[in-house]
Amino acid sequence: MKRQMTIGNLNAIFIGEKTKLDLLDRWEEYVHSVFRDGYSYGKYPEFVFKNIAIAKILKSEPAIIGRFVKNTVLRVEQVLKGGKLIPKNESHESAPSSFFIYLLKTHILIFLPENPGAPNARSFKTFIGKIINKERLQYIRKACKGKEKEEKLNIVEANPPIIVSYIPVPMIASLEKQFKNIKQIKKIWVRHYYQNANLNVESWITGDNSILQALKAPKIDHSITQVEDVKATREFVVDLAKANNASFRVEGIGDTGSIIISNDGTQYINYNIPDYESDEDILSVAEKLYRVYDDDVQKGSIPRIPAKNDDAKIARVLKDEKE
Repeated sequence: MKRQMTIGNLNAIFIGEKTKLDLLDRWEEYVHSVFRDGYSYGKYPEFVFKNIAIAKILKSEPAIIGRFVKNTVLRVEQVLKGGKLIPKNESHESAPSSFFIYLLKTHILIFLPENPGAPNARSFKTFIGKIINKERLQYIRKACKGKEKEEKLNIVEANPPIIVSYIPVPMIASLEKQFKNIKQIKKIWVRHYYQNANLNVESWITGDNSILQALKAPKIDHSITQVEDVKATREFVVDLAKANNASFRVEGIGDTGSIIISNDGTQYINYNIPDYESDEDILSVAEKLYRVYDDDVQKGSIPRIPAKNDDAKIARVLKDEKE
């Protein structure tokens, strides 16, 4: 298996009718409890966290690092032999893993499947949402015990459900290259996600964060048609890619027919992964993978994402880990 590393913006917010919170705002209450060795969810398959650590990579980049494991059983009911289908009844335990680095300042998720059949980044996103909401409900039940109705309502309102989004980070060169083949724009679709920071992005779409806050909504969709300027469309989409807070899809027409450009279609994939041992120190592996990502940021191959968590929030996370 040729391993491939991907990166994306894994943004998580708690949002309700009266409350909007960032992921680390509920770190001490229940978020921290999911990021530990052996935390699992599900049965067939069971997803498990292993080798979890919270540390500063290269002494400066705070992150949650570890392995995301898919513990399952592979069943063989039929095989092909001599051109004939032969019934078979076998089962084999399997636990492929993916190595992850979640950068706390920027919400960037660096993700590397280590084995065939390993879970992908979107499975990780779903897992995070489910387990944090599970811990949140347990916290609410305990906090509400013995309280009056009004107090219970206040506790529930202060702890709204979490919403997690994942946006692949695109390669800027790949994005611009695909635009060279477009002669006409049919449609632009954009989904802008509520981020836990006010990003300074040179794009009209950023005004939507105030709309989303007012409506208590996690995302907003735009559909734009009758677009005449291909160059302006390219500049606009490159802005979106650099901000990395929105999914986009451009439907265009080129000399050979229809062309689709999207985050997924231009997403960052790096095959130049340094070797490491399966039992190597978890921080050592994280630093090797982080250098690959950081080199591409320095070269301008992928955008430099602005910080979204302040130092005070991150300091609480690191302090909690030491204690």
